[in-house]
Parts: sequence; structure tokens; C-alpha cells
Amino acid sequence: MAVKEKYYLKCKNTNCEHAIVLPLPILRENEPRLLLWPWDGKPRNFLCSDCWHAYEYTLHEVQSRFDGTLDRFPPIDTVFAIETRCGIGNCGLPAKILVTGNSGMTALAPPSGWFDHRKSGCVRCEGQHLTERLIPEIPKIDKDQTWV
Repeated sequence: MAVKEKYYLKCKNTNCEHAIVLPLPILRENEPRLLLWPWDGKPRNFLCSDCWHAYEYTLHEVQSRFDGTLDRFPPIDTVFAIETRCGIGNCGLPAKILVTGNSGMTALAPPSGWFDHRKSGCVRCEGQHLTERLIPEIPKIDKDQTWV
């Protein structure tokens, strides 16, 4: 059986460095038919499901591998969006964090204390703040429509 090429981001947490496997390429009806990143090319916040840290990533950080070490069961086929809020001052704007998984996932919740300062990584909010502080609230979780 041939090994398929897998695309991934390397976790930026220096104590982790696991691969965040991406369900790529994005298949489209129009040209270009295959995309490695959403069409707008903007950076995205991704959560590592191994260490639960989130960081901002760009298209240029996507890597690929042909070996079977990135195979997951069930396979990674969906990108979910976790929406929380920026904790810098009175900003409170949304901070969207993406996590990859299987479309059959029914539950996704960060561990206790995840919103504490410096335990969640460093993400960018819609107000362009790069923050380690997120407001502790129940986040909204849904499939991310930019990866469909």
C-alpha cells in the first residue's frame, strides 16, 4: 500500500514539538483545485491536541512527509474552530483557534486551567493583539468554514 503525503504544522511549544496534522489539500471546484491553506492566505491560530498550546501559523510553516508516522485513526479530515475572547485590557474581541480532528468527534474541551496566563500558548485576536491571555468562558466550537 502506497504511503500518502501528509501535511502538518510543527507545534511551536518547545516542550512538545508534535505534528498538527492538517486535512489537506483543500479541494475546490474552481482553479486552483488544490489549496494548502485557505484562499485569503492569512495566518491562523492552531491548537496542538497533544500539549493543548495554541500558536499563530502561516502557510509557509506547512510541512509535508510521505512516511506513515503521521497517520491517525480515525483520520484527520476536519478543522474545528474554537472561538474565545482576547484578554488584553478591555479588548474582548474574538480569538479564533483552529484544531484538527475527525468529523465524527462529538466533544472537544480544553483541560482545566487552560485559560490561565501562559498555559494556552500565544494567539492573535481579531483586534490584532498577540496574546497569551484569553478570557475564561465557555468557548463556541464549530467546523471552520474556511477549510471546507
